[in-house]
Amino acid sequence: MILYRLARARYATDLSGAGAQWVGGRCNPPGTAAVYTAENISLAVLEILVHLDKLDIPEDYVLMAIELGGEVPIWHTDVQTAYAESVRGFRPVVGVPSFVVPRERNYVLYPQAANLSAAIIWREPFHFDSRLFVDEGRYLQF
Repeated sequence: MILYRLARARYATDLSGAGAQWVGGRCNPPGTAAVYTAENISLAVLEILVHLDKLDIPEDYVLMAIELGGEVPIWHTDVQTAYAESVRGFRPVVGVPSFVVPRERNYVLYPQAANLSAAIIWREPFHFDSRLFVDEGRYLQF
């Protein structure tokens, strides 16, 4: 299975989950490492867009494709259960509905879990379309 992730360039080199471990997230409390991914590129973009300041176009994002190796077990559940189970460390990958597009799934990788086999298979710079952002309260003109 191939999953996708958008991250700032300085965080796009490994799958340690250190950032989410430091601050926590919707599927992991602080102290539990997690790597948030999406089932497709467009969902990865939307998941980032909902958190960005629409006045500034970010220039340093990287798109990554992550391949799960072998028979990595994937557990599908809801966000609350994923959060509660993450501290136990039994599940290497959890699929949860996206809040942005509920019929699509985000996948959370837990690097500290046994049986997790995942690798970044390619990376490339990602440039957001400027039409997604505003300039001084107005949409950008072309």
